[in-house]
Amino acid sequence: MEHEAVIQEGPIDGKFKATVMTTFYKCVEYFDDRLVKSMQFKANGNDFSLFAKKKYDRWNDNAVEHTVIVIDQAAGLYEVHMPMNPTSSYKGNHKHTVELPTHGCTCNKIQLWKLPCSHVIAFFNKMLLDPRQFFNKYWSIDMTISIYGSLTFKPLPDVRIGHRMMGLEFFLTQNVSRIDGGRE
Repeated sequence: MEHEAVIQEGPIDGKFKATVMTTFYKCVEYFDDRLVKSMQFKANGNDFSLFAKKKYDRWNDNAVEHTVIVIDQAAGLYEVHMPMNPTSSYKGNHKHTVELPTHGCTCNKIQLWKLPCSHVIAFFNKMLLDPRQFFNKYWSIDMTISIYGSLTFKPLPDVRIGHRMMGLEFFLTQNVSRIDGGRE
């Protein structure tokens, strides 16, 4: 037995189609915007995404107060101590082990985020090395540009100037937003 999707014509159908088209074009606009912003970010001399840069900058600020102790230099094991945090009872005054050969740290942030945590950054700062070698390639701005640049959306013509489809006319503006008050 064959099944066929049937869309009922009526006022709800028109609202649904308008919602789908609005959502589609908002997504296209979002991805276009991300591509342009990523290209501008790269033009300003950045190698990694804004998100990765913010995380790195925050953790780099934290790393300044960390103390690095060598456990086994041949094995690439280092212990990093954090000072007591006077403003928080659950942060600070603990230690983590950085394992260079496995690109790991016992805090697991590097495994989770694929970015160097403050403990790894503290080690690299002590050795006067660049911790960006621990960044995963997916955080690079070139990867971001290649992802956003490779997306193509061609199912419908551009409706920013207006479009007629299935007997309905669509005109989208920049200020398409949800109406307060919930459902009708």
